[in-house]
Amino acid sequence: MDNGLTAQAVGDNDVYVTPGQSATLEVEASCDEGSLTYQWYDDNAEAYIAGATSATYTIGAVTGRCDYYCRVSDNYGNSQDIWFYVYVDNGFTAQAVGNNSVYVTPGQSVTFEVEASCDEGDLTYSWARYSQIQGQGTGSSWKWTDIPGETGPKYTITADGTANAYRCSVSDKFGSSQTLQFRILLCDTNAALPLTLDTDATANVDYPGKFVLFSFTPQASGSYVFYSQWDYDSYGYLFDGNMIEIAYNDDEGEDSNFRIECELQAGTQYYFGARCYSVGDTGSIPVRLEKMS
Repeated sequence: MDNGLTAQAVGDNDVYVTPGQSATLEVEASCDEGSLTYQWYDDNAEAYIAGATSATYTIGAVTGRCDYYCRVSDNYGNSQDIWFYVYVDNGFTAQAVGNNSVYVTPGQSVTFEVEASCDEGDLTYSWARYSQIQGQGTGSSWKWTDIPGETGPKYTITADGTANAYRCSVSDKFGSSQTLQFRILLCDTNAALPLTLDTDATANVDYPGKFVLFSFTPQASGSYVFYSQWDYDSYGYLFDGNMIEIAYNDDEGEDSNFRIECELQAGTQYYFGARCYSVGDTGSIPVRLEKMS
């Protein structure tokens, strides 16, 4: 029977407290007829909390990340679960040092670095790569795999094309964590595909993280546009002849396609790049370069 039961958190569902501080969680609920019952649960322990049967529940000294919920029920079997997510506010922050995406040539080494801090305790780091895992028979799959021994804020890799995406997970002693993703954009100008004006081309991303490079030298100066026409999210780039980035774009085109409008000089070499936005995506990205004026 629909009894008009409604329930919600008083305040935010995300609750932040300093280390060792208590926290009081509260719900407010109503129904059209009859009384309401409350039962609080500790999701970490996967058990109900004995005696916690009111609209409020106070946690003692909070020493780590924890989740709770209150089940509110009426006399007709209707119920709602209101969740609370409790975090220790330890001043935890983490960010990449420099760019998350790095342009490199084959064989070049690159160092990724994370800058993190917190108010109390040590930080832990773990690095992983998105790489191809050989399965039984001839099958294989791409997945995140931990890099043994890499437990510091820096990781150095030599670009060889076997893995182009990396991530660092940082956490503090109270369970706060953040994962930062890094990407290698392997720029081999010797392998760049020729791009012909007003002609459809394809960036064949045949493995996750691949970056496809095109070369173009305009015969006339003017305004040009480089864009994609795909059903998925794509990312585009423009470089000068020395592989210095001039422009990049994500969603200026239709749907989730990129669109880069630019001024090009006659007789000057340029490079255009295309990739999937998500590191795990593959596919054939249709791209096109046109002269606007």
